[in-house]
Formats: sequence, C-alpha cells, structure tokens
Amino acid sequence: MGVGEAITVSIISYLVYVASSLILYCVVSLRAGAAISSVLLAATAYYLVWRTVGRPGDYAKIRRLRPRVALYSVLAGLALIPLAASLMAVVISYLDLPEKWLESAYELVRADDLRGLLYAWVVAALLAAVGEEFVFRGVLQNSLGTKYPSWVAILMASGAFGALHVWRFPAAFVFGVFLGTLYVMTGSLLAPIVAHLTINSVVVIGSFVLERADPESLPDWIVQDAAAPPVLLAVSIVVFVLAMGLIWKATSSARLTRLKHDSGPSPDDAL
Repeated sequence: MGVGEAITVSIISYLVYVASSLILYCVVSLRAGAAISSVLLAATAYYLVWRTVGRPGDYAKIRRLRPRVALYSVLAGLALIPLAASLMAVVISYLDLPEKWLESAYELVRADDLRGLLYAWVVAALLAAVGEEFVFRGVLQNSLGTKYPSWVAILMASGAFGALHVWRFPAAFVFGVFLGTLYVMTGSLLAPIVAHLTINSVVVIGSFVLERADPESLPDWIVQDAAAPPVLLAVSIVVFVLAMGLIWKATSSARLTRLKHDSGPSPDDAL
C-alpha cells in the first residue's frame, strides 16, 4: 500500500469516526456512541486495507509477541503515565478549556459499580486501543515507513494520533511516539496494542478508585491535578529507559532478521 493510499484510508476512517460520533451522541449515550464509533473506525480501516492489498492482519504486522516483550511493553507504558499526566496538568493550567470538554472526558471513563467499570473498560480501553493502533500504527505509520525514515514516520503518525485527541494532543503525541517506537522495535502491532491497553486501563480503573478514595489520603499533586513530584518523574524516566532497553535487547535477533529480508519474517514467526 502506498503512502497516498494509507493516508486516504486513515482520513476516511477518521471521518467515519467523527461523523458517527456526532450522530450517535444525539441519539445514544456518550459511552455507547464512543463504543460504536471506535468499532467503525477499525472496521472501516480494516475493510479499506482488505480491498486495497488484502490480508489486513499481515499488512499491519499482527504477529505473535513474546511474553517478556509484552511484559516490558506494559512496564514502559506504566512508567510513561506520570510523565504524560504531568505534561497534561501543565498544559491544562495554561488553557481555558470549556468545562463541558473536561466533563465529557470524565464521563467516558467513570463508573458507578463494577459492572459499569467493565463497560467503561471495554469502551475506553479495549476498543480504543485496538482500533486506534490498527489505524495509526498498523496502517498510517507502517506505510509512511516505506517512504520516510522510521523516526519521521513515527512523528507524522503520532501527530495524526494526537490530533484525534484534540485538546489532549500533548499527552497523546508523547504516547504516540512511544507506541510508534514499540511498533518499530518489535515489528508487531501487538506490542503497541498491549501498551496502549495498559495506559487506557490505568486511566479507567484509576478514575474508578480515585472517585471512591478519601481526598485527604491522596497526594496533593493528584487532588490538585498538578505535575508529579520530581522524584517520581525521575523514577519514571529510569524505569521507562530500562524497560525500553530490555525490549531492544529481547527483539534484537528478530530485528536483524527483518533488516536482512525486505519482506520481513512471516506473521507466524515469534519475536
């Protein structure tokens, strides 16, 4: 698939997502609309890739992932959360965001009980992670990488990914760069999906727990939506670098194989 075709697929999928969101939010709940829109995003991209090149799973590099690589991806994603959250706290402090935007974002992940928590997790964590990774990493970045250096493809796809999240662009862009780097390092779309799912799960479950916690028992930076303490940020950076180093080491042999063969390993090859 050429770059132009991949961009077209991504734009069409994104427009379907936006249009369906606007229509559905008028007739169903916010969460139900988000669920359906996420499915339509992935389904549209999957169908268009299938019509263009066939075998969407092979094209997007949905390959088996070693358990330890998946574990390192989870660890790196967790370590990045305090950094991205602090960035968003700083950005929000300088922006005069409409209260309705913040309320909508919270409404999407909030839950009144465990059943509601499961529903919120499926919608805001699972469906979002799978659909967005297929479009932005599996289709857009994958295609851009055939024409531009990997780092350029990562930045371009991350910019598009950030734009999808509108006012959350700074954090989404940072996460996008991380997820795109994982995709290149591992050669499998499952790695960014696992990391993305981890990050979204922390947001959903964390919101559920914090809503029920005693504010006086929580750190001031969480209650006040401020940047995390320097010590926590430093630890997060160390853990993140360590996890990415472990991923690099664990995938080195598979990465060398992909460099030697333009077509790359078969989808059945384990990393």
